[in-house]
Amino acid sequence: VVDAEGTLIDTLSVKDLKAIHSDGSMFWRLFQDVETFLKKMKSDYPESRPKNVVCVKLTDNLEHVIRLCAETGIH
Repeated sequence: VVDAEGTLIDTLSVKDLKAIHSDGSMFWRLFQDVETFLKKMKSDYPESRPKNVVCVKLTDNLEHVIRLCAETGIH
């Protein structure tokens, strides 16, 4: 997630989206804005938030990106 100037301010991952739950009990979270959703995730699930951000360049090849994802467990 970036701000109006393009500065990274947060991340949103598959792990975050799992908080919606497959049973539909948290489906209402889909209607929150991203800022509210991420604040709630940080307070409810602090252990699931990434400790490090992994960055790649536009010029990096896909093999490198996939290797980084596998090595760090970030997706």
